[in-house]
Amino acid sequence: MVSASDLVPVLVLSGPIGVGKTTLLGEVADLLREVDEAFVAVDLDGLTQVFPRPAGDLQAMGLGAQNLAAVWVNAASVGARRMVLASVIETDYDLGLVLEAVPGADPFVVRLTADEATLFDRVRRREIGTARGWHLERSFELAESLRRTGLEDAVVESDDRPVREIGREILSVAGWPTPD
Repeated sequence: MVSASDLVPVLVLSGPIGVGKTTLLGEVADLLREVDEAFVAVDLDGLTQVFPRPAGDLQAMGLGAQNLAAVWVNAASVGARRMVLASVIETDYDLGLVLEAVPGADPFVVRLTADEATLFDRVRRREIGTARGWHLERSFELAESLRRTGLEDAVVESDDRPVREIGREILSVAGWPTPD
């Protein structure tokens, strides 16, 4: 049994491709530094970039979770007490991997949203290579899938607002420290 003092607050920024998960991960990290909060910020996509993909794990989420566990051990050893994670949490399985990777994880999932025009524009500008079409299509699929599954604790819109304002809202809805 994990005691309350052993719980690890994990703020998960979820949402479709192009919604701003990575950008807001950086902003939330900056805001937490302003209030001198001990944390680690991780973009799970970076921990799943491997080829060939593990058999039976086409998105490499299992491998990503193993990598996340190692990151948490290392970050906690230097004083991190919280985690901010950017990752698409589409299923209970995805969330379960995070819970397994971080013993005592107490997750709070924020689903970021943006309208289709914003998603299209962001993905079109960012994805300039071979997989652009896939990213565009998958972004819209994810937006609908995430809305239907409802695994989030809160929803925050990321359209046409200053990044700092969105970051402060994320921390506020999660009940985390926020700079004045």
